[in-house]
Amino acid sequence: MAAVACLLNLVILDIMLPGQDGLTACERLQTDPETAHIPVMLLSALSQPDVVRSGVTAGAVHHMVKPFSLDALLGSVQLVLRVHPTPVDPTTVRFAGPARRPDVTAREAPLRTARTAPMGAHASCRG
Repeated sequence: MAAVACLLNLVILDIMLPGQDGLTACERLQTDPETAHIPVMLLSALSQPDVVRSGVTAGAVHHMVKPFSLDALLGSVQLVLRVHPTPVDPTTVRFAGPARRPDVTAREAPLRTARTAPMGAHASCRG
């Protein structure tokens, strides 16, 4: 898993996932020494204070309530990457997921300017 951990700047999880919920996945990521340095953002239609507290307890650094705009998501991602730098080169940040729309691709540019620690700064990323 160390190789995968070195490739991630951020994990974004929906709280309500099929099979394993996002809170459990977040907790597993944050308790694994190889992935604990990777910040986790949670997305959810749930906004109750106890749900937000559960996310913080699981180790999430940010909680976004759906629906939200793409600009709000990008702003939150930039904030999290500034506050929680990771060893991945920000110029390599790309969205993974369904087919990309041209307007989304154009909005990725701000992600490339996020500040992060130098490549290999985390112990698990050193050869």
